[in-house]
Amino acid sequence: MRVVRIHAHNLRILNKGCAMEQSPLYLASEVAALLGCSLATLPAKWRRLNRDHGFPRPLPGNGNAWSRYLVNEWIDTTDAERDLPRERRPRRAVAIEQQRQALEARYAGGMV
Repeated sequence: MRVVRIHAHNLRILNKGCAMEQSPLYLASEVAALLGCSLATLPAKWRRLNRDHGFPRPLPGNGNAWSRYLVNEWIDTTDAERDLPRERRPRRAVAIEQQRQALEARYAGGMV
């Protein structure tokens, strides 16, 4: 049985004729933007997030692409939301943060 590896570049070519709206992959530049870091700092941030919070590994054979599904799933379920820029955090995390701030303001206002 022959194993065929499809790299990110080839997958984009294959997807051109498909009705897919998004590639099933995030490239390194897209992952860096999601995490709010530069391409230069992505390897260090990725290693830390992978070690401490289980951020997905790059796809084998490429090292420059991540599964869109796995990255989105990690963003939606992780407790490491503080590591994401505010605009990339899941809505529930932003809502919880806003509620916490409102409660702190309410209770601090009553204590004065």
